Amino acid sequence: HGSLVTTTAVDDFTCLTLIERLAETEGMIFYVSRNGNFNFVSRNTTSTVDFNLVGGARYLENQAHTIMQINKYRDAVNKTYNKVRVKYLSAETTTSYITAQETWQWGDSSSSFKYGVRELKITNEWLDTATAQTLATNLFNEYQYPKREIDVMAKFMPRPELLQTMQVSYNNVIDSGSSYWGTAILGQYTYNGGAFDHLYLLDKKFFVSKITHNLDKFTTRFYGRAL
Repeated sequence: HGSLVTTTAVDDFTCLTLIERLAETEGMIFYVSRNGNFNFVSRNTTSTVDFNLVGGARYLENQAHTIMQINKYRDAVNKTYNKVRVKYLSAETTTSYITAQETWQWGDSSSSFKYGVRELKITNEWLDTATAQTLATNLFNEYQYPKREIDVMAKFMPRPELLQTMQVSYNNVIDSGSSYWGTAILGQYTYNGGAFDHLYLLDKKFFVSKITHNLDKFTTRFYGRAL
C-alpha cells in the first residue's frame, strides 16, 4: 500500500486487522462468498434489484411467498452520526484531523437537534488528506440521518450474496376495503394499518449487509439497510 513506508508498520497486525485497515483506507468491503471466494470490493450499492422477498397477506402475481416473518423493522438511530472525525496523522494537533459535520442551531430540523450531536471517531494513519476527507464525507452523508434497517426470516435461499439489493413486499393484514376498530384513531383503513401492530411494505429496497443460514430449520435470515 502506498501509505506504508516499511513492512514493520504492520508487525503487530493480525491478517484480519490488516485487511480491515486496508478496507477502511480504500473504502472497500471484504467477505467470503457462498462459493468460497474471498472478495475485496467497492462499497458502492445500486438500486437494481437482485432478488425479491414477498410475504404476509401481500399478493404479487408470479411471486412465491418467501418471507416467514419479519423480526425487526426500525430506524437505526443507534447508527446515526452527524459528526465524523478522522485522525490521519500521528501528531496530537488540530491539523491531524478531518471533520465532517453539519451547521445547526436550536430548534431547526437538523440531525444534531433531533438526535443530539453523535460523533463517530476514526483513527487511520494510512490515510492521506484527500482520502481522509473522502472517508469523513462519505460516512457523514450515509449516517447523518437514521435509515430503516430490516431483519427478515425467509425460506432457505442459498443464492443471494452480500452487497446485493433485495426488494421486500409484505403486508400482515388483509385489505377488506372497509374499516375496523382503531381506524377512528389512526384515520386509516386496514390496508394501510388499522391495527397497531400492522406492517405494510411495498417494493422497499435494502442493501444486504448480513446473511445467515440455518440448515437445521432450512431458513435464511437477511439483514438489510435501506438504500
